[in-house]
Amino acid sequence: MSYAYELEDGSVATSNKPPRDVSTYLEIYQTPNAPRETWRIVDGSLTFDSDAKSAIESEEALQKAKEARTAALDNLVHDFGDGRIMQTRPKDEANILRAIKVLTKYAIPTVDWVMLDNVKYPTTAEELETAMEAGILAGMQVWADYAP
Repeated sequence: MSYAYELEDGSVATSNKPPRDVSTYLEIYQTPNAPRETWRIVDGSLTFDSDAKSAIESEEALQKAKEARTAALDNLVHDFGDGRIMQTRPKDEANILRAIKVLTKYAIPTVDWVMLDNVKYPTTAEELETAMEAGILAGMQVWADYAP
């Protein structure tokens, strides 16, 4: 058995022993299936605010969706099909664009690009463009799938 009592701010506290510093408390045998911050004492019964519970659950679901979206964006890669796998995360786009610009402007045939396996491979501007475009499209799909 537990005991519930209302605090000055309207929230509810519980304890395993009858509280000594409050005059009114409830004996409870089962707690509401809701976050503690939604609990209320109404007409001598321990219940919960369903609107507050829904808001909290919605916020938790939104946070999980955001975390999944961030993880998916952080794991974007492009597989060239020849053993090279390149990271194409949004934070890699500026480096990829810079490399494409330099390779193209100075007619450099390849750049040694560090791939997912941390090994440098010669990579052309066209390959970088292909990988970046694939990463952008994959990122757009992640945003579509995980948009709140």
